[in-house]
Amino acid sequence: MANENECISYRARPTVVSVRHGDATVLLDASTGRYYTLNEVGTFIWDQVCEAEPVSAIRDALCSNYDVPADHAQEDVLAFIRSLAKRDLLTGTPDERLDTQ
Repeated sequence: MANENECISYRARPTVVSVRHGDATVLLDASTGRYYTLNEVGTFIWDQVCEAEPVSAIRDALCSNYDVPADHAQEDVLAFIRSLAKRDLLTGTPDERLDTQ
């Protein structure tokens, strides 16, 4: 059975605008006027979030693209998402339970 966190997908809030600059991404929260800069891995995760991918899919994609062990990738993805959510840049919605076989 999937961990509850794996079955949630997130989306950028409508007030958040993102612009790519090389391997980095700059986020602007238009409601607060605050800017945030994401590095290459943050940009990769952000792109997945913008596609409403569930955490488990983001973790798997991170493992495939960056040769990271699944447990580390899971921790990193969740920490990054928590950081974005803390800044009110994301909304989360429950997704269907995933087949984790």
